[in-house]
Amino acid sequence: MRVAFQMNAEDSANLPDSPLASKLGPYRGLFYDEEEGRLEKFRPYGLPSAEWLERVKDEIRRNNGRS
Repeated sequence: MRVAFQMNAEDSANLPDSPLASKLGPYRGLFYDEEEGRLEKFRPYGLPSAEWLERVKDEIRRNNGRS
């Protein structure tokens, strides 16, 4: 399995065995699964902050209490 982001055409041809990574924008990536022969474009996201996770956890607990 490989993950590639925007790169030049030569590197793209060598790493994911496809020129697609050279055509990616700055907020896109490629996931390549060599065993399945699958190449999938995705949008990477950063991890949520601890504060956001706490808010979501509290909201879930409040909603579960209403069941």
